[in-house]
Amino acid sequence: MQPEEQAFESSTLAHELWQALASAYGEIGDALGESPPPAAEIKKLTRSILELEARLQPLLGPISAWRAQSAAEERLQALWLESDRIIDDLCQHHPALVRAAVVARDGVGEELLGRARRQRTLAAYLPKPTRLRLAARSV
Repeated sequence: MQPEEQAFESSTLAHELWQALASAYGEIGDALGESPPPAAEIKKLTRSILELEARLQPLLGPISAWRAQSAAEERLQALWLESDRIIDDLCQHHPALVRAAVVARDGVGEELLGRARRQRTLAAYLPKPTRLRLAARSV
Protein backbone atom coordinates (compact mmCIF):
# COMPACT_ATOMS: atom_id res chain seq x y z
CA MET A 1 0.00 0.00 0.00
CA GLN A 2 1.30 3.44 -0.90
CA PRO A 3 1.99 5.92 1.92
CA GLU A 4 -0.76 8.34 0.78
CA GLU A 5 -3.33 5.55 0.73
CA GLN A 6 -2.23 4.26 4.12
CA ALA A 7 -2.40 7.81 5.50
CA PHE A 8 -5.92 8.21 4.10
CA GLU A 9 -7.14 4.88 5.51
CA SER A 10 -5.69 5.55 8.96
CA SER A 11 -7.00 9.13 8.95
CA THR A 12 -10.46 7.95 7.89
CA LEU A 13 -10.53 5.41 10.71
CA ALA A 14 -9.36 8.05 13.18
CA HIS A 15 -12.03 10.45 11.92
CA GLU A 16 -14.73 7.80 12.44
CA LEU A 17 -13.42 7.15 15.96
CA TRP A 18 -13.47 10.90 16.74
CA GLN A 19 -17.08 11.04 15.53
CA ALA A 20 -18.00 8.06 17.71
CA LEU A 21 -16.28 9.70 20.70
CA ALA A 22 -18.18 12.93 20.13
CA SER A 23 -21.43 10.99 19.93
CA ALA A 24 -20.68 9.02 23.12
CA TYR A 25 -19.78 12.19 25.02
CA GLY A 26 -23.02 13.75 23.77
CA GLU A 27 -25.00 10.78 25.03
CA ILE A 28 -23.31 11.06 28.42
CA GLY A 29 -24.20 14.75 28.52
CA ASP A 30 -27.82 13.89 27.76
CA ALA A 31 -27.87 11.16 30.41
CA LEU A 32 -26.41 13.52 33.01
CA GLY A 33 -29.31 15.88 32.31
CA GLU A 34 -31.79 13.23 33.48
CA SER A 35 -32.83 13.08 37.10
CA PRO A 36 -31.50 10.84 38.48
CA PRO A 37 -28.75 10.11 35.97
CA PRO A 38 -28.96 6.50 34.72
CA ALA A 39 -25.79 5.06 36.24
CA ALA A 40 -25.83 1.84 34.19
CA GLU A 41 -26.10 3.75 30.91
CA ILE A 42 -23.34 6.16 31.90
CA LYS A 43 -21.11 3.25 32.92
CA LYS A 44 -21.72 1.54 29.55
CA LEU A 45 -20.95 4.77 27.66
CA THR A 46 -17.80 5.29 29.73
CA ARG A 47 -16.56 1.80 28.80
CA SER A 48 -17.33 2.58 25.16
CA ILE A 49 -15.34 5.82 25.35
CA LEU A 50 -12.36 4.02 26.86
CA GLU A 51 -12.47 1.42 24.08
CA LEU A 52 -12.69 4.11 21.38
CA GLU A 53 -9.78 6.02 22.91
CA ALA A 54 -7.71 2.82 23.05
CA ARG A 55 -8.38 2.21 19.34
CA LEU A 56 -7.59 5.82 18.48
CA GLN A 57 -4.32 6.08 20.42
CA PRO A 58 -2.06 4.05 18.07
CA LEU A 59 -3.27 6.08 15.07
CA LEU A 60 -2.30 9.47 16.46
CA GLY A 61 1.49 9.14 16.11
CA PRO A 62 1.54 8.14 12.44
CA ILE A 63 -1.14 10.71 11.56
CA SER A 64 0.91 13.43 13.26
CA ALA A 65 3.94 12.39 11.23
CA TRP A 66 1.96 12.48 7.96
CA ARG A 67 0.52 15.87 8.87
CA ALA A 68 4.03 17.22 9.47
CA GLN A 69 4.80 16.56 5.82
CA SER A 70 3.80 19.56 3.78
CA ALA A 71 2.73 17.71 0.64
CA ALA A 72 -0.54 15.94 1.50
CA GLU A 73 -3.42 15.37 -0.90
CA GLU A 74 -6.36 17.74 -0.75
CA ARG A 75 -8.77 14.97 0.34
CA LEU A 76 -6.43 14.09 3.21
CA GLN A 77 -6.12 17.71 4.31
CA ALA A 78 -9.93 18.08 4.20
CA LEU A 79 -10.32 14.97 6.36
CA TRP A 80 -7.80 16.28 8.88
CA LEU A 81 -9.55 19.64 8.98
CA GLU A 82 -12.90 17.99 9.72
CA SER A 83 -11.28 15.85 12.43
CA ASP A 84 -9.78 19.02 13.93
CA ARG A 85 -13.27 20.54 14.12
CA ILE A 86 -14.58 17.52 16.02
CA ILE A 87 -11.60 17.61 18.38
CA ASP A 88 -12.02 21.36 18.99
CA ASP A 89 -15.70 20.84 19.77
CA LEU A 90 -14.87 18.03 22.19
CA CYS A 91 -12.27 20.22 23.90
CA GLN A 92 -14.77 23.04 24.32
CA HIS A 93 -17.57 20.86 25.70
CA HIS A 94 -15.50 18.49 27.81
CA PRO A 95 -15.08 20.86 30.82
CA ALA A 96 -18.86 21.44 30.96
CA LEU A 97 -19.44 17.70 30.80
CA VAL A 98 -17.02 17.12 33.67
CA ARG A 99 -18.81 19.80 35.73
CA ALA A 100 -22.18 18.16 34.99
CA ALA A 101 -20.80 14.78 36.08
CA VAL A 102 -19.50 16.25 39.34
CA VAL A 103 -22.85 17.92 40.01
CA ALA A 104 -24.67 14.66 39.29
CA ARG A 105 -22.29 12.74 41.51
CA ASP A 106 -22.60 15.32 44.26
CA GLY A 107 -26.39 15.22 43.92
CA VAL A 108 -26.42 11.46 44.34
CA GLY A 109 -24.00 11.73 47.26
CA GLU A 110 -26.15 14.39 48.91
CA GLU A 111 -29.22 12.19 48.46
CA LEU A 112 -27.45 9.24 50.09
CA LEU A 113 -26.29 11.41 52.99
CA GLY A 114 -29.83 12.72 53.43
CA ARG A 115 -31.18 9.18 53.57
CA ALA A 116 -28.59 8.21 56.18
CA ARG A 117 -29.52 11.26 58.28
CA ARG A 118 -33.23 10.42 58.06
CA GLN A 119 -32.55 6.83 59.06
CA ARG A 120 -30.55 7.96 62.10
CA THR A 121 -33.32 10.37 63.07
CA LEU A 122 -35.96 7.66 62.75
CA ALA A 123 -33.81 5.22 64.69
CA ALA A 124 -33.71 7.67 67.61
CA TYR A 125 -37.50 7.40 67.94
CA LEU A 126 -37.71 3.62 67.70
CA PRO A 127 -37.80 1.68 70.93
CA LYS A 128 -34.47 0.25 71.92
CA PRO A 129 -34.36 -3.52 71.81
CA THR A 130 -34.23 -5.09 75.21
CA ARG A 131 -32.23 -8.11 76.03
CA LEU A 132 -34.27 -10.93 77.30
CA ARG A 133 -32.93 -12.67 80.33
CA LEU A 134 -33.96 -16.17 80.78
CA ALA A 135 -33.51 -17.51 84.24
CA ALA A 136 -33.41 -21.20 84.74
CA ARG A 137 -35.77 -22.43 87.41
CA SER A 138 -34.57 -24.95 89.77
CA VAL A 139 -37.04 -27.67 90.39
